[in-house]
Amino acid sequence: MAERQDSSQRLGQPRHGTRIHLQQWADQEPAWLHDAPAQAFGWLGQLAADYDARRTSQLFFERCIRDGGYPRDFLLARAALQAGSGTEQDVQDYLAAYQDAQSPLLVALSAYLDRDWAGCLDQLGLWEPHDAAAEIFKVQLEAEALISADREGEALARLRAAERDGKFTSVAVRLASALVQRAARSRTSSRLADAQEALTVALRARNSRRAWHGNSAGATVLAVQAAMLCGDLARAWSLTQPRPEGEALPHEAADAGLREQSALVAAASGRVQEAERLLAGITDAFAKAQVMAVIAEFRHGGDSEDPQVRSLWRQAWGAAQSEQQQLTAAMGLAEAGADLPDLGHLRTDFSDAVAEIEQLARALREAPGAELGALRANTTRSPFIVVKLAQRHHRRGEVDLAARALKDGAEHWRDPRLMAMAAGLFREAGSYRDVRECADEALKMAGPGWAGQGRMYALLVEAESADGRMDRATDAAMTLLALDPQDPDARWALARCYATRALMDQAWQTLAENGEPLEPRTRDEALLWLRLGRFLQIIGSLVDVCR
Repeated sequence: MAERQDSSQRLGQPRHGTRIHLQQWADQEPAWLHDAPAQAFGWLGQLAADYDARRTSQLFFERCIRDGGYPRDFLLARAALQAGSGTEQDVQDYLAAYQDAQSPLLVALSAYLDRDWAGCLDQLGLWEPHDAAAEIFKVQLEAEALISADREGEALARLRAAERDGKFTSVAVRLASALVQRAARSRTSSRLADAQEALTVALRARNSRRAWHGNSAGATVLAVQAAMLCGDLARAWSLTQPRPEGEALPHEAADAGLREQSALVAAASGRVQEAERLLAGITDAFAKAQVMAVIAEFRHGGDSEDPQVRSLWRQAWGAAQSEQQQLTAAMGLAEAGADLPDLGHLRTDFSDAVAEIEQLARALREAPGAELGALRANTTRSPFIVVKLAQRHHRRGEVDLAARALKDGAEHWRDPRLMAMAAGLFREAGSYRDVRECADEALKMAGPGWAGQGRMYALLVEAESADGRMDRATDAAMTLLALDPQDPDARWALARCYATRALMDQAWQTLAENGEPLEPRTRDEALLWLRLGRFLQIIGSLVDVCR
């Protein structure tokens, strides 16, 4: 198992009070820190950064610098990025105070802030990182400069290579974010590929950060966004909800960003009352208009002639603050059969997404009042139309028809991503035979290394277990756990398979592989935990008797 190298893990499972303790130590240094070596304060600065404690992190880095910490340029760069509220001006002002400490790294950081992407990359090429943390810092700054210079493919390659090492979750979060952003402006096939990879990467980051009680909420928000782009509303909802209904930890479920995503998922999946309840807590004008528009779509069964739906999407367009938000609003207007606003300014950077929006608008205008028929007649023209047909069926409560539309489209286009979406919807419909068939077919189509395979193996565990084929369910669970050994859901799934097959010792070993056994999170897990504990107690008693 790859060891995560986030600073906080090296404390040995810190508690949620770690951030408070760090702040206290920075403000009033405890006696046991007085004679600590300089590098210890650099380590504490990194730890505070992992917990998003900006001021605390800056103070520790500065203490490390004052005490002669090495290398000074790297420590200054880290302190600068924690200065103030983290705006570009804050960082520039901080660096300006240390003009005597020039190095390729600090020149690169200044060039980045001046939007001199080529200069930034040139200077980074001259800088040699001294350890793994510095190497990751270099990778991330390179990636930011490459993305800004419209060299996104190179940036993703660097981030993927660093993320595969499994040492720093910050790289995984940045990779997932970049994939979600690219997915929003790509054609359907590329969009689904990026979204499925983003979901896998974001969940790995979430699971790793949970292991050391770090800030997993940001990674969870990215996972929800990716699940939505994948069309997996059931998984998206589960990610936002606290246990036992979902899989979110209390601090994740309380996060403002996740609650906003929860409102959107609730609206898109027909949980109208829940969406309206959550709507009251949304302050962003675009997010509020988007949720209201999706609620109206669901209430009107996807009727593209409804004036209220069109009006709400126009409000969303007016409230959009970014180009990606404008794309979302334009898609809503196209689905509502409304006239599109001028999208000319979006064509340069979002040509594929704009082309699909206009394609959908044309298809629906050709058959006013018969949208399903128009979409069905155009599924062989684009995978995008397949997805929109499935979404329209789902909004009408026709989950099985939505799943079959995706399956038919996947077979026509030989697209594992559409087949994966079909598997998820068949699960929602309770058709486990179709779940198994689609998940198996998606894995065959995609081949090894596919980012979406984890979700397919999770569905196979569930489908095979439902049919009583526990040997196959166990095989799927073992593969699922191998894909992400930090995933507690995979570990519990394998333990359940072993317990169902009366392999109690293997079940307990699975839960306790990392030392202490996983603590149960739900009633069912608690019952299994007690059942396994009782079994081991009986076995222990029998051993004592035999002695």
